[in-house]
Amino acid sequence: MESSEVILMEVIKDLVMQYQKNPSPELFERILKRVDGIVLKTVNISRSLCPHLLAEDPDDLYQTAITGLYPAIATTKEDEDPYYVVARLIAYMKCELKKGYPYKVLAPGFLEEQEEFTSDEDTFKNLDYENLLEVLNKFVEENLITSEELNFIKMRYMQDMSCEEISKVSGISIGTVREKIEKAILRIQHQIRIRNLWGGLNER
Repeated sequence: MESSEVILMEVIKDLVMQYQKNPSPELFERILKRVDGIVLKTVNISRSLCPHLLAEDPDDLYQTAITGLYPAIATTKEDEDPYYVVARLIAYMKCELKKGYPYKVLAPGFLEEQEEFTSDEDTFKNLDYENLLEVLNKFVEENLITSEELNFIKMRYMQDMSCEEISKVSGISIGTVREKIEKAILRIQHQIRIRNLWGGLNER
């Protein structure tokens, strides 16, 4: 049985694809209703990492984050995994907050997340994440990593979920989740090195 989180991601993707074909206010309201918790979490994480945002009205930050949904929806592809669709929404919302409330000295953690969840359109045009997902899916086909490990990596690094949250979703202990992710990343990094592929996954 699929978890409620996975079902929610699939529903969000379905609504996003519907909105691309018919960008009506009603559909956007349905999307917003589904992603409301994700928007709030994104705003709260940004406020915790960037203290200068604490002086801003939370409602204004919420509205700013929402504006990031439009370009995220517009650049979503039909064949994208639901995990990545939601990660894209989060990335664009963080980018809008960064643009709307710039600060010359940002917390290091925020800068690292911006690199990992980069939502600049030029970056997506360079197909960095698309290439990475293609490589990871190929690793699954070659039995170098499992589908479960890939989903854990997506949740951890694309959805910004903690190992505790992944544990609750998967029904597996936190220690086992962490161990599976760490071992999978080691195998991925090894394959990337020996195959002379670009980039890699940076552990946090």
